Amino acid sequence: MRQCGGIYSRALCRSHMLVDVFRVSRSWLSKNFREEEGVRLSDYIVKYRLEKAKELLKTDMSVAQIAAATGFSSEVVYYRAFKKYENITSMQYRQLIQKQGKEKQVDEEENKR
Repeated sequence: MRQCGGIYSRALCRSHMLVDVFRVSRSWLSKNFREEEGVRLSDYIVKYRLEKAKELLKTDMSVAQIAAATGFSSEVVYYRAFKKYENITSMQYRQLIQKQGKEKQVDEEENKR
């Protein structure tokens, strides 16, 4: 799956692209991937992209930029995937990590005293 790691940001990183990379049939790839990893290939790719998106949500990049940088075909597709897999919106996630960062900062300041 390392091959997809380098191309996850391409909107075309789908099973048909990997079929070409590995030179195997789509059904063989899907079946064997699911047996090895325990998840569907398409779910794995989306989850991988979302992990990268969560890293980018720690920056000041806009959601549109993050959606594009992580290979989602549109912001709507990104929003839906984030909500489906994370059970919160990407903006809620960004607010949560910002809040945690501020709380950590306060704790560190209190420990210095």
